[in-house]
Amino acid sequence: MVVVANDDSAVREAAFEAVREISEVQGDLTFADLSAGFQFQGVRVPLTNPRRGIFKPQQMQYLLSIRTVFPKPGARVWYDDQRSVHGQIYQGEEQVEYAFMGTDANAADNRWLREAMESRTPIIYFLGVAPGLYKAIIPTYVVGWDASALKASIAFGAAEKSAVPEYPATRGERRYALRQVKQRLHQASFRDVDRFPIESIGVADIPNYGSEKLDEEAIRTADLIRPILLAEISPGRFNLIDGHHRVARARREEVATLPAHRVACPFHVPFLTSTHAYERYVEYWNGKVASGACR
Repeated sequence: MVVVANDDSAVREAAFEAVREISEVQGDLTFADLSAGFQFQGVRVPLTNPRRGIFKPQQMQYLLSIRTVFPKPGARVWYDDQRSVHGQIYQGEEQVEYAFMGTDANAADNRWLREAMESRTPIIYFLGVAPGLYKAIIPTYVVGWDASALKASIAFGAAEKSAVPEYPATRGERRYALRQVKQRLHQASFRDVDRFPIESIGVADIPNYGSEKLDEEAIRTADLIRPILLAEISPGRFNLIDGHHRVARARREEVATLPAHRVACPFHVPFLTSTHAYERYVEYWNGKVASGACR
């Protein structure tokens, strides 16, 4: 049975409520969470299409959600926003870009983006934050549609839990909402570090920055079972950002390996003020590596 509302506002409100409830419980959503959908009048309504990033359920008149998949290491990247959206969010002031489906601007999926823009319909943006994990950003709006560039522009609304979200009509409103999104992503990035697998890292492979300024008591009591944290500063090169005392103790006691979380660039960028700052940071550490200062 297909439930069709006189307008899709009731279904949309139910979708927003369902996604917010599960997000409050577990933070990031899994692909299984998205696939489960939500219940409306006793009928399951999907939240996404597993094969497509732009989705409108048959029960609704307008677009419900868009999705950006976080690529697995070494996997094919299908759309530009998979590479750029995190950087755009942290650099941006008002809005970010979202790639069309395919190369036909008039395909149904891409028309749904245009219709959502014209109707100012609030939607859900499922932003990939790790392989198989998504942050739900509600409300999101399509604020631009470019057939020649095959891209839409999206902006975020204020995250208040309103049944009828307010369209961010001014630059100030969009900037405020984007700052909220940045803050949410920033807070979640390392708070949920356990999402990253624990690896065994050779202590000899960790650059030695020296331990002369470390606290001696902290070195002696450092917990070598607790994973250290390494952040990617250039492709394939990781810098120790948490665990200096543990590494110092391991060196002194000739411990060969330590447990570690390795954090990829998109999760490390939020802890710097801008992409420019991040690039300067990478430049600094690469310079140390090249000069032999890090051994």
